[in-house]
Order: sequence, then structure tokens, then C-alpha cells
Amino acid sequence: MSTISAAQKRVLITGANGLLGQKLVQTFKDKFQIMASGNEDHFYINEKEVHYEILDITDYARCKSFIQDVKPDIIVNAASYTNVDACEVEREACWDVNVKGVEN
Repeated sequence: MSTISAAQKRVLITGANGLLGQKLVQTFKDKFQIMASGNEDHFYINEKEVHYEILDITDYARCKSFIQDVKPDIIVNAASYTNVDACEVEREACWDVNVKGVEN
């Protein structure tokens, strides 16, 4: 029975452009193979070892195919709708990201 070293484990970090996501990428990039994702068209961190791809976590079909393609060993969801004032006005968008996105 073979074991996978930490460096070989693939970690998907959603919300990688947020404050928490960026810190997670920085913390884990030397220990794991990182796949970063977010809904922005570019990655805010300049890390050559980290692959970034656009992923809208509210899109179930895209999440499913993305995860099947990437085959991560670990998924860390750092994506969230955090603007408290906007959450009061844009309740559906907040729900989609913070609840449905997590379900996906």
C-alpha cells in the first residue's frame, strides 16, 4: 500500500483571491500542490507554482466538472460574500455564495 506525501496532495482553495484564501495559498504552497480558484479573471498573488482558474462556486455543474477534472485530495472553501451591508440588500446573492456555493 503506497502513501501520498503531503507535497503530492492536491489542495483546491476556492476564494483564493480573498484575504483568507491568499493567506491559505501562502501557507500551503510549499507543502502541497495548490489549485487556486476564484471568480476574478486573474490571480492576485504572483506564484508561479500555483495554478489559478476561474470558478464560480454558485454554478453546480461547473463545480462538479471542475472537481472531477482537478481531482483534489482536499478542498478548502474560503469563498464567501462578506460585505455585511450589501448582504442586507443583495440577500439572494449572499445566499447563493454562502449557502449554495458551500453545498456545491
